Amino acid sequence: MQRMDRYREVLAGMVRDGKVYPCYMSVAELDALRERQMANKEKPRYDGTWRPAPGKTLPPVPEGVQPVLRFMNPTGGVVAWTNKVKGRIEISNDELDDLVIARPDGTPTYNFCVVVDDIDMRITHVIRGDDHVNNTPRQINIFRALGYEPPVYAHLPTVLNEQGEKMSKRSGAKPVTQYRDEGFLPDAMINYLARLGWSHATPRSSAASSSWPGSTWITWARARRSSTRPSCAGSMPSTSRPWARTSWRCWWASS
Repeated sequence: MQRMDRYREVLAGMVRDGKVYPCYMSVAELDALRERQMANKEKPRYDGTWRPAPGKTLPPVPEGVQPVLRFMNPTGGVVAWTNKVKGRIEISNDELDDLVIARPDGTPTYNFCVVVDDIDMRITHVIRGDDHVNNTPRQINIFRALGYEPPVYAHLPTVLNEQGEKMSKRSGAKPVTQYRDEGFLPDAMINYLARLGWSHATPRSSAASSSWPGSTWITWARARRSSTRPSCAGSMPSTSRPWARTSWRCWWASS
């Protein structure tokens, strides 16, 4: 990973500040815990065995076991944010267990990496698919543990391919610049992206129309030629029909 040194730097700081802790629970122990919880009709989740707390005695460290690093998720209260598509969402912190943010070999996990990347790139708006809604409260808590406020989030409905499968940037993807080279107009692409999953009862006019509720975002996107233009990084799937593409994970950031 190109940014591994940066991730390790942030992880080391979180260890130093007591925001993460090593967990030596084995896969077998986690599986047994999950089976007990399911038998008791409880939500499967890590139970905090290795989470340090005042007056708590931790189990003996097993020999020859490399631990994972878990994020010390806040207890009590809620994680709340306004989703630009779904409205206000609240998740109880008690529903979130302590997330693994580094594997035994030190490799950081997705939810940690994207937070560090968003901070470093000064991301202001994150547009993702519906399947990432559940990741959001965990990422928000990591943002705040690092001393940053999270970006604005919007989660779009998933668009399927001709086989009824979720389309992916890992399957037949190509750079967004290739669409430019093939002659697709910028305004057509913006209009297309803005209308993905759109089903509001408004006339089927251009998404850039001032009457369309999302026109503010489109106008903002059109400011790309200004000195404070937002930038969009990502890739779009390879398809001869651009309207049949996936819901695109796109980051709008101040450049």
